Amino acid sequence: MAVICSVDLETARKYTGNIKTKHNGVSHQVLFRVMCDDNNVDECIRTATQNSNIIMLDYRGREPVDADCYIGTFVNTFDDVPHTPKGVVPIVMLDDDYSDIRYLYDFKQLHPNVRFCGGNLFALDSLGVGAVGVDILKSRGIKVKAADYSLHNRIDAVDEVDINSIEITTGTVKSGGTKSASSKDKDSTPKSKKPKADFSAIFSAFS
Repeated sequence: MAVICSVDLETARKYTGNIKTKHNGVSHQVLFRVMCDDNNVDECIRTATQNSNIIMLDYRGREPVDADCYIGTFVNTFDDVPHTPKGVVPIVMLDDDYSDIRYLYDFKQLHPNVRFCGGNLFALDSLGVGAVGVDILKSRGIKVKAADYSLHNRIDAVDEVDINSIEITTGTVKSGGTKSASSKDKDSTPKSKKPKADFSAIFSAFS
């Protein structure tokens, strides 16, 4: 299980090792969404490829990028997707009550790298639900709960928290002492199987 903190590059660099915190009384891994723009995107990419705590780069620039890590940008409408800089994943922010999964599925056939957040959605296989969705979390070996597959007006599959409001229980904070990780703190729960969605069955009624 995990929580996400949106931070700048300087803050992300302060933390090393497997960072964890207690959230709702349960140990969670702390992941970073690092904000970047044209001025520091190359530096952010280099750091993200070396720092496993960075789950996503939130790009605010306009130039094409070449990255070996997940770099996305939030857009307000479907029409903005084709204008996303090359190498950047467009993430469409949906209205709170949006639930037309059929349209999202069809749109994704035209734009395979697009993702969706907000709305009233369920993380069907390969639909790209959540800026950081269950597919991205599971690809990093992070345990997810059944509730994480449902997105109700949220950006990510898991909670976003303020880095200044949590206490780091494991890992290293370069600027203020260290917390040693213990082997018994590590999540040894077997990975749950990824649910499969049969789109042909789901949308057969629309054919």
